[in-house]
Amino acid sequence: MIYVLQVRTGMESETVSFIDTLVDHETYRDVYFPTRVMRKKFHGHWQEVQEKLLPGYIFIDTDNIKDMSLSLKKVPRLTKALGRDEDNEFFGQELSKSDERWLRQVMGGRESQYMDPILRGKVGLTLVEVDEENHVKILEGPMQNMEGNILHYDLHRRFADIEVEFMGQRTIIHLGIVIKGKDTDMRGEDEGEEKPEPEDSKNSYSKRH
Repeated sequence: MIYVLQVRTGMESETVSFIDTLVDHETYRDVYFPTRVMRKKFHGHWQEVQEKLLPGYIFIDTDNIKDMSLSLKKVPRLTKALGRDEDNEFFGQELSKSDERWLRQVMGGRESQYMDPILRGKVGLTLVEVDEENHVKILEGPMQNMEGNILHYDLHRRFADIEVEFMGQRTIIHLGIVIKGKDTDMRGEDEGEEKPEPEDSKNSYSKRH
């Protein structure tokens, strides 16, 4: 089962490292936070950067969350778990099957069984085709079968706004796109060009009010 933990935004990677180091690996199978690939233009050249898909949250796969919760007390930076038992002890919030399916889909694993590499993977770019009237057609990638959830394409900055229901809330996320015929270099990296550090994603995740 997959449980959700809330951490301080910006501390997701450090918290996962703490858990990997301090928590008995016998109590869980995997801990991760999903990332997405976005395209950004630097000095006139498109380059890929990684951003957090869901800032402030990490996910743990375990069948024994109560035993693991004892070990989690050793972990700094952990602000709270999204769930308590009748004694007000941490047990975490189990991710629903629909939420798990959605994560699998955007990370390319919707047809496969649970595998750690899928959950630790990235949400890649979606290849789209744009006609002369700026009508967008999805060709391949994580946004396939999500056309009804797309609110807006920003073709200039190469992303789409998508509204999804996740953990019981309607949420707007950004996913990166690449345009067929224009972005011929999918990686967008030029020799001699220094690749930028991954950018903070604090403004890339918002909730509809």
